[in-house]
Amino acid sequence: RMAPSIAIRHQWAIMAFLAVSACAGTLQSALKVSASSLSRQKGHVRSLRGRGIGLRRVSSARKPLGMAPRSRSRFLDRRTDRWTVASSELDYAVIRFKIPGVDEEKLPGYLGAAGLIALIVNHFTSEGDIPTAQVRSEVIGTLMGIGCLAIPSLSSALDAAAGNTERPPPLAGTEQGFALSDDLPETKAVEIAWASASLLINTNAHRLILLRHDGEVMGARGFFPSPCPKADNLLRELSDNLGKYTEVGRKGGACSDRGGMEDLGISPGDGLALRNAQSIVMEPIGSWGSLWAITDAPRALSKSKSRTWLKSMARKLTMTLNEGKESDKDMNSPHTSSHQVSMSPKESTASYVVDGEAEGIITKYRQAFRSLPLAVGFPGLLLLLANRFLSGDTPTEHVTQADLASFPLGTALTLTGLIWSDAVRAREPVPVSLTQDSAYVVNISPEAPPQLARELRWIWDSLSAATRCKSLAVIREDGTALIQAGLARKGGEVKVGPITQRAMETEKGSLIANLQLNSGKMEFAYFPEATQSVLVKPASSKVVMVLGSDTVRGFTQVDQAWVSSLTEKLSVTMSK
Repeated sequence: RMAPSIAIRHQWAIMAFLAVSACAGTLQSALKVSASSLSRQKGHVRSLRGRGIGLRRVSSARKPLGMAPRSRSRFLDRRTDRWTVASSELDYAVIRFKIPGVDEEKLPGYLGAAGLIALIVNHFTSEGDIPTAQVRSEVIGTLMGIGCLAIPSLSSALDAAAGNTERPPPLAGTEQGFALSDDLPETKAVEIAWASASLLINTNAHRLILLRHDGEVMGARGFFPSPCPKADNLLRELSDNLGKYTEVGRKGGACSDRGGMEDLGISPGDGLALRNAQSIVMEPIGSWGSLWAITDAPRALSKSKSRTWLKSMARKLTMTLNEGKESDKDMNSPHTSSHQVSMSPKESTASYVVDGEAEGIITKYRQAFRSLPLAVGFPGLLLLLANRFLSGDTPTEHVTQADLASFPLGTALTLTGLIWSDAVRAREPVPVSLTQDSAYVVNISPEAPPQLARELRWIWDSLSAATRCKSLAVIREDGTALIQAGLARKGGEVKVGPITQRAMETEKGSLIANLQLNSGKMEFAYFPEATQSVLVKPASSKVVMVLGSDTVRGFTQVDQAWVSSLTEKLSVTMSK
């Protein structure tokens, strides 16, 4: 048996080794947070493709619409090859050791459980009177162990509050369905087909349903419980299911779980539409009816960007289903310049009610909850050191073992708190002011037909509300602008340059993440000089859409997917 002093020195060496290992593993994972999140997203996309999940027109009450092959293939038979996953602003899972069969996000909880077990075993194997220093170490270690146990649950709650949850895949035992009523004219059916396909691809919705004010379901698309009825029966069953909720749909609103559904008077699990439903967003479509976005996972539509696009799409359907009559005053005169500021993302989501409350406690005090691990772990480490060196008595073997069990817990909590705070996070791009040399305009070409003019104005309103787009130009190959909206440089002339010309020729878009460092900056002289990033997306070989942002990397992957959907629809509208 070793002498006590030698044993203690060896135990301190083991403690230091464990601490250094925890620090190295956690900091390495912190540097790989973004890469890990991206890899999980790519793997999720591959799993969806592997399952063959698409949005094929499995069943429809309509005959094939008389559309050009291009538009029909895009809107009616559209698949989810472009199924996108919204990237998280912050990944709250910190410790990422790869252990087969173990959920990496729960590792802090496992570490806490192991530490608590070690403390209990150490306490009950102690002989004789237990020193006060050991009791203090065990109390501190117990508190930090409980903190580690709470990290996975707290991480999930913070992710949900921030809207950072991964895109939920369709549930097993669901089938794809798509049905449109025969009462819809072809032009309206095309709009509904495009709207439902775009929302299913670019948001977390599992199914979209259009409920008319008289209780009849006029269109439905998405994943329904198996076996999915044929088109006529699908619309009939959905009408029986949702017809009693027409007044709820007219008022609009949202619920993030089944408790919220009950608060709104909706029976969870009721019928084909709500059997697996966990969260719902309802948007009024003028006096015509309402748009229902339903998901089979809780809080899947909690992102404000998804709700903004749902609101914008409801406005688009209001224009279509009410024979082009738009209630918004700023869209009554599409050919004139306007200096009215479009709705902001904050305004676009202000009318939502989630679970009957303005916001949850996690959302309201999110920053405080993010600081909890650091507030528990760092003082715990200091108290352990103080207890070790200021107790006065020579530490016994069991005191050292209590410290050995507690020290990794405090290290994990401290580093988790640092990751969750702003201390080691990558700095977000800072918006710059673009108003020095520019003016706000909404100029639509007088040559644009009324339907195209309304659509162009809707595109601008939607992009300005849901993205960081501050300037927009839709340019034809001859250099004329169908629309120039947002902040435009004074005296700047819209023209086709090498970048936009190449985009139209190849029909491939490009993102200039930092325009100020790009040699083609002068091509976009019609945007404010301080414009930070530009997205170029062709609508066809003759028309290109150009967007400017006030931040570097101003357009996310989700934004780019939505722009692709908008250019596809714009191409079809212009071909008519």
